[in-house]
Amino acid sequence: MITANSNFRENLIKRGIPADKITVVNNVADPRIFNRSAYEHLRQRTDDRFTLIYPGTIAHRYGLDVAIRALPLLVKQMPHIRLLIIGTRVAYVDELAALAEQLGVAAYVGVSPGDSGARSSGADGAGGHWIYPPM
Repeated sequence: MITANSNFRENLIKRGIPADKITVVNNVADPRIFNRSAYEHLRQRTDDRFTLIYPGTIAHRYGLDVAIRALPLLVKQMPHIRLLIIGTRVAYVDELAALAEQLGVAAYVGVSPGDSGARSSGADGAGGHWIYPPM
């Protein structure tokens, strides 16, 4: 049996499932990838930008287009805002770039590959306001 965390495992054991029949597969972000300290350099602000950071799978189902569609309104209130998308470059990135261009906010959107080397190269000065899709 597979369960999502150790609390569920303990409940299953209390209900009579043998402990050796239960495997815990934590339903959380991998700390080797989503490690706050690995992104600390992004939090060091060298300018007055307000940066929204999306780290994760770049896919339509996570609504990154919604964030880009919101940028024209946000730019009016916060002219130094930036959306930084960190993840593996896929075809959907081109669709997002076209949308940003169409809405006149391409200069406010950045994409950085998800590997640790690229995280530091493409995002210096980011403010560190993280956004995550609903799970």
